[in-house]
Amino acid sequence: MRTLNLLKLNVVIVIFFLCFSILSLEAGDKWINYKAGDSVYAIAFEGDRYVWCGTSRGVARIDSETWEEIKYTTEDGLSYNVVNAVAIDSDGRKWFGTEWGGVSVLNTDGSWTNFNEDNSDLVCDSVNSIVIDSKDRKWFGTGFSTGAFGGWGGVSVLHPDGSWTNYTTENSGLATYYINAINIDSSDRVWIGTFGEGVSILNFDGSWENYNTENSELAYDFVYAIAIDSNDRKWFGTSAGVSVLNPDGSWENYNSENSGIANNYIRAIAIDSNNRKWIGTSGGGVSILNSDGSWENYNSENSNLADNYIRAIAIDSNDRKWFGTNSKGVWVLDHNSNWGNYLESKSGLASNYLNAIAIDSSDRKWFATGYGVSKLNSDGNWTEYNTMNSDLADDWVNNFVIDSNSKVWFGTYAGGVSVLSSDGSWENYNTENSGLANNYISTIAIDSNDRKLFGTEDYNVNGVSVLNPDGSWIYYNKDNSGISSNIVSSIAIDSSDRVWFGTDGVSVLNPDGSWENYNPENSGLAAYWVSVIAIDSNDRKWFGSWNGVSMLNPDGSWENFNTENSGLAYDLVEAIAIDSSNRVWIGTYGGLSVLNPDGSWDKYNTKNSDLAEDWIIAISIDSNDRKWIGTWGGGVSVFIEDDSLAVNIYSNNSSFNHGETIEISVKVDNPSDNTVDMYSAFHTGSAYLFYPTWDITPHPTEISSTNWEEKILTLEYTSTIPKGSYTFYSAITEHDTLNIISVDSVTITLE
Repeated sequence: MRTLNLLKLNVVIVIFFLCFSILSLEAGDKWINYKAGDSVYAIAFEGDRYVWCGTSRGVARIDSETWEEIKYTTEDGLSYNVVNAVAIDSDGRKWFGTEWGGVSVLNTDGSWTNFNEDNSDLVCDSVNSIVIDSKDRKWFGTGFSTGAFGGWGGVSVLHPDGSWTNYTTENSGLATYYINAINIDSSDRVWIGTFGEGVSILNFDGSWENYNTENSELAYDFVYAIAIDSNDRKWFGTSAGVSVLNPDGSWENYNSENSGIANNYIRAIAIDSNNRKWIGTSGGGVSILNSDGSWENYNSENSNLADNYIRAIAIDSNDRKWFGTNSKGVWVLDHNSNWGNYLESKSGLASNYLNAIAIDSSDRKWFATGYGVSKLNSDGNWTEYNTMNSDLADDWVNNFVIDSNSKVWFGTYAGGVSVLSSDGSWENYNTENSGLANNYISTIAIDSNDRKLFGTEDYNVNGVSVLNPDGSWIYYNKDNSGISSNIVSSIAIDSSDRVWFGTDGVSVLNPDGSWENYNPENSGLAAYWVSVIAIDSNDRKWFGSWNGVSMLNPDGSWENFNTENSGLAYDLVEAIAIDSSNRVWIGTYGGLSVLNPDGSWDKYNTKNSDLAEDWIIAISIDSNDRKWIGTWGGGVSVFIEDDSLAVNIYSNNSSFNHGETIEISVKVDNPSDNTVDMYSAFHTGSAYLFYPTWDITPHPTEISSTNWEEKILTLEYTSTIPKGSYTFYSAITEHDTLNIISVDSVTITLE
């Protein structure tokens, strides 16, 4: 084996490892991520200085004096990265209610404790609210349960002695299992806001009361926020405005019709020292009810508040108001009317939860979210469309399509169809002003005759509505056509103008008006539910489902791809796109899979690439063959391929314990016929130990396209290796030289 000069090689390795960030931008595949700012669901204060925020990407601690932000995620000990609730106890411990991970506690010594359905009596791992009472009892309002209790959750109470008490509809007077909010009044009565059943009250003597729209003047039974003022009045934020219960039992209601409140969907209420009510709305910004009965409003149009969707409000001891927003981080308003912002993103993406992506003829990218539409213009600037700044009918946009006249057709959740013309004008179609059969639009397609086809997901007689160029409407449903179901998840149109509907299986409308149906019983289709359809240049139809991917060849034969018989990352498939080289890009719940024309597979996920999130909802490919990948929770990732030789190194685990085998994967992209040398090293902090013997002697491996295969580097984590963070490197050089072609690294933690 050749051994190059050790000192020279180590010096060169140190140089190119220090220059890693520069080199990695010059060769190899590249990723760009666009993210909205953090969604901030909860805010709590530690003294006058520190602000703790529960966000969509973990916990953030903000130093309000220095603006420093510290993030805590699952890598630090948090049980789940979506944090709905935050509370701080008298001992300084931080309690975090997570979406699916139960309760995480950050102790004062920096250690973490987690409570979930498996290791405690917590009734449900989905925790929406936390309150700590005067007896240091922790009250957890929970939602949907997947654990031992089954079904829904309820309220769990953790006592100081470590015992638990649970309240559900089966053992108490609680109105329903799903809890949105909890607050406790001066008489130790517990007020519980529910999802769909109004308000439940647990009195100090153990008795229960319930208020709902049938037995009281509560505006709506969906209660998302509860605040109690100094006069012991209870303020309830509902999806139909604010309801107030006075001490004498009378009620008051405030909504957009009888008051200055900006929007009826209320997500947060806080009361300041002057008894002003700060009301966070979903779409209207912040409304303030002053003590004299007058109203003020802050929104993105009249203030520096960047997001009109308010998820949390808290007021600190300095009378600063902190607003947690859906996608623009947390905003702060001081008593001098100055605004500040933390956790905001530089992109104009409305939300990190994508529903669809489209690219128009001017190379502008359109992103559909639950909070409107974001457009990335070719000059890099962003434009946002929502119900506040445009005539978009509904902020939740499921999908869109762009026609030959550059009109963008948006299918919404409850507002029907909105159309944006190139001159900026809008049109809206709904069940009241048009022949549209349903206002929920699941999918849209346009055929060669310029007919717009709108699919819905309704078990009733909706099916597909078709808008003809002359303005007339026709319908396809189970009663009047051969379509197999009225629930239509996807539509695609082939080169012969046949329309393929993803329904209860697949239904096909031929140009002559006849119908065909494919399902698992009469064909090779793998599942009944078809989420996405794509058609390649060879006229093969690709169907994504919960059971992988099915492909229908032009000769009528079928092929199926799943995790057991192929390189598919996960069997739940929600996106398929086909590039100019006829490679099939498949978005799954577990990452991105690529089926190459030669039958080989590539996989990309958050562990082996810079993909922002593994749950992929949408894929679109632009004219430069860049892949735009819409994720559920991670925003948009852009994959830019490079056909040059490059090395990639990754680990499937970020940390290892004593006695475990450390496994590091090394992959070479686009190996050439020419032989090159690869070096892999483990940096201990003071020296580089080289693979495969893990000593200080460099050991190059000769590789080329004829002998390359992905390598797994293994190292036993023994007691002789100190705990800490370590970096593994791999580098490719020209054969018999130290001229570097590519280098990559991965850092792991030894615990």
